[in-house]
Formats: sequence, C-alpha cells, structure tokens
Amino acid sequence: MKLTGLKAFAIAASVAVAAPASAETFDFTGGALSVGNYVLTPLFNSFSTSGDVLTAAQPSGSFTITSLDNSLFKISSFDFAPTASSPFVDIFNSTGSPVYSFSGSTAGTISYGTTGGAFDTGLSNKFTFNLYGYGATGASLSLDNIVITSVPEPATWAMMVLGLGAVGMTLRRRRNSQAGALVLAKA
Repeated sequence: MKLTGLKAFAIAASVAVAAPASAETFDFTGGALSVGNYVLTPLFNSFSTSGDVLTAAQPSGSFTITSLDNSLFKISSFDFAPTASSPFVDIFNSTGSPVYSFSGSTAGTISYGTTGGAFDTGLSNKFTFNLYGYGATGASLSLDNIVITSVPEPATWAMMVLGLGAVGMTLRRRRNSQAGALVLAKA
C-alpha cells in the first residue's frame, strides 16, 4: 500500500506528539542543586546536602526552584523530615502568591491530591519555599525527592490536535472509499 503525503503527515504528527509531560526529581544525590532544566537556589540561611537530602538549619530558610527556560511546571510532591515540632513550609509562585502552606511534626511525603486533597501548586516558572518554625537549638528540616512536573507547550498541543485531525480524516476517507467500492461491486 502506497503512503500518500497526508498519511505520512498523520503518522509523523502522531509520533511527534506521543511524548508525555516529563517529571524531574531533586534527590540531591552528590549534593546536586540542579536537575534537567531546573535549578534550586538557596536565598538565605545555611543549607546543606549531606546524606542526599537538603537540610535547612534553624531557625528558618528559603530557596527557589526555577525553570532555566521560563517554561511552566508544578511541584508534584516532596518528602520532608523535621527534627522539631510543628515546622512550617510555605510555597509561593513567581508572582509571590502563596500556593501551599503546611505544618506538621511527622516525617512524610506531601504529594498532589493526596495530602488532605489540598496540595496543588498550580503552574509557574519559579517557586519559592519558605521554611520556618523549627527554631529549637540544633533543630533542622530536611527536604528530599522534590518532584517537578513540566507541562507541554501550546505548540505541542496544537501539533497533537492537528495530528489527530489528520488521522481522523484519513480514516474517514478510507471508510468512504471502501463504502464506494462495495456499492460499485454490487452494481
């Protein structure tokens, strides 16, 4: 069967848009403060990355996670481990609007849609984490496995819609030509 230009375009478009949204994880292996297209920048206080976790020393700390190419992303989850009671984690988007606040004294994972059904940072090209309230002498708050999920660009969505439209049109033309062939065969 010979491929026409439209069929070849439909196949190429469907293959090109098959890539899903990607996720990157800050796991701080070897003290790394960047992963993929994202960089973590401490703003104040002392942070360390010993033991493959990011640890903020008392009494507070702040850092940003930024997309190097200004693409939109969201924070899907993170693990935390406090050594003092009731520390606070506040997350702000690039405009300075608060998108999430958390306080708790037990270690665990904060993840999208599962932590009280409320954890959803929305989309931004930069998030700022403020950590505070764990100010006892020698206390700290550790974060690990910060999962960042990027979203497809609008051009990717447009290409996907065009590809699906081309595939649908090809299938419709094929069905119509087969129906026409049956009518001619019966005549």
